[in-house]
Amino acid sequence: MARLTARIRLSSRFEEGQSATNPEELIGAAQRGVLHLALTAQLSRGRITPTRIHTAARVKTGKDRRRIFHHIDRVGDRADIPGMDDATFQKYALDAKLNCPVSKALAGTNIRLTAKLL
Repeated sequence: MARLTARIRLSSRFEEGQSATNPEELIGAAQRGVLHLALTAQLSRGRITPTRIHTAARVKTGKDRRRIFHHIDRVGDRADIPGMDDATFQKYALDAKLNCPVSKALAGTNIRLTAKLL
C-alpha cells in the first residue's frame, strides 16, 4: 500500500491562493491517474503503443463549498499515437472514462472529457 502525505490546510480549501493542497485536489489527482492508467491499459490490450499520453484534471468546488466538489472541470488526454485516427482515439478515451474505477466512484459528479489526438 502506498503512503500519501500532503500538506492540507483549511485555508487552501476555503480561501484563494496556493498555500497547500486540499482534499478536492487529491480526488482530482486520483481521477487523473486512474483515467491515464485505464486508457493506457485499453490501448495495450489493443496492441497499440502510444508515443506519448498526457492526462490532466482540474477540480472545481461549488460556491457554497457544501459539496466535496461541484465537478471535475476538465479531464483531458493529449496523445500521440502513430497510425490512429481521431474517431478511434475518442472511442478509447470515452471507454476509459466510463470504465475507470474512480469515475464510477464519482458517478454523481459531472466529469467532462476533452481528448485530443496530436
